[in-house]
Amino acid sequence: MAGRPRLVQRVVHIHVHLRLYEEQDEDLLAAFQRVPRRKLSSFLKVALRSGNALGINLDILPDDDSLSMESLETFLH
Repeated sequence: MAGRPRLVQRVVHIHVHLRLYEEQDEDLLAAFQRVPRRKLSSFLKVALRSGNALGINLDILPDDDSLSMESLETFLH
């Protein structure tokens, strides 16, 4: 049988909608632009594991909505 072998473990799908802003997130936009679409999942897994994503204190993170408002306020002023 040709092709990829059948997976034995359960697959979990996680869908994320990420908003990036031109001036604030230029480094991230540049990183995403250089990644071929077929390698995006692998790129994100490596980025999350190589940073400190697993040790982040979630209680200190701002809500996504507040990030949008901060960006809007920065843009308007």
